[in-house]
Amino acid sequence: RGVTGLKTCLFTEASSRAVSYAVNALLKQQYLKSMQWRSGISITYDQVNFDFVIPSADGTKTAREVLGKERAATMKEILDTYKAHRSGSLWTKAHALVARLANLARSPFDITLFLDTDTALCPSATLPQMLKILGRNATLRLAELPASKGKPSAFLINTQSELRHMKCMSQRCAHCTTFRGWNTQTDLLCIECSLQCEETRGIMANNCSSFSEQPPPLQVGSMIITRSPELSQLVDTWIQAYFNVFAVNKSNLSNPLYDVYGNDQVPLNRIVASMCSERYHVATSFTVKQLSPGFNFRAFAFDSNFVVAGRVTVLHSHGIHNYENKAHGGLVSVVKRICNELNPAHGLGLRHIRHGQYNDPEHISLTTKYIHMPS
Repeated sequence: RGVTGLKTCLFTEASSRAVSYAVNALLKQQYLKSMQWRSGISITYDQVNFDFVIPSADGTKTAREVLGKERAATMKEILDTYKAHRSGSLWTKAHALVARLANLARSPFDITLFLDTDTALCPSATLPQMLKILGRNATLRLAELPASKGKPSAFLINTQSELRHMKCMSQRCAHCTTFRGWNTQTDLLCIECSLQCEETRGIMANNCSSFSEQPPPLQVGSMIITRSPELSQLVDTWIQAYFNVFAVNKSNLSNPLYDVYGNDQVPLNRIVASMCSERYHVATSFTVKQLSPGFNFRAFAFDSNFVVAGRVTVLHSHGIHNYENKAHGGLVSVVKRICNELNPAHGLGLRHIRHGQYNDPEHISLTTKYIHMPS
């Protein structure tokens, strides 16, 4: 909230009182004081606390409603015997992600930027206006995985997608495709122009009909959702698809040990594939559209490459927690420095950003080269 001016909401199983206690305890910790000193940012209770603290949906209750009590109990019994990738059992993961899906439809805001816990925001005075623009004409917006992965094979796909997108923009608003034309002053105008060309971005736009065999890889760590009856339909469809994919029973047990078991991205991929493919077409009133890579920038992905146009707004990385408890730097200090490098005021045009190999928060190395579109 401190860098965007937006209102915030937390879905949690903890009480509002417990959250307030935790926030006060956080402000008293020595490492946070160190972060404030290093970053030059004064952090207050109002900035750290949430405007809304809402009890999370009950994933177990939802499972019973969708599967019935007996099938849900059997699924829980089986998945409790398998350990999840990070912590807890596979059932802990499954019922938590089902709760997260249900929470999408329970946001108190008309337009919501829904973020994973391993994200951080770059300062942006225009983010409220950006969300209003991006919330139009779409129930859900999210980036495709290649645009936020940074690995060699994904980088090629990401580059081709953004070049195709910028070529379209050059025909509508050429100033946004020049080195200095897209800057902090023209950011909102260029986003408006970008949306005129949104059908050219990503695999989803380029070859939609192939998804009956290979669903598009979508990334749900950063999503923009618009409150509407269509959102409720999307959430219901997503939850149903989740159990269609992952429900298990004793007589037909598919091995739930593979890497993406229980991930909510998998059923969403299949929903979008069904929406795209004529052969598997489903009647829906909701719309799923692209989100710029700048809203899901894979920060701290060492030895990686990205192509992005416009402001980098959301940093997303499993490694982001590594900086939270380091008093010598701290998350606030590291994020401030990276955001300043990623978003130079003089030029937010199409650029190739390479992340160095160092894994030390004091020596993060970013290299930016601008890509000039042919006239």
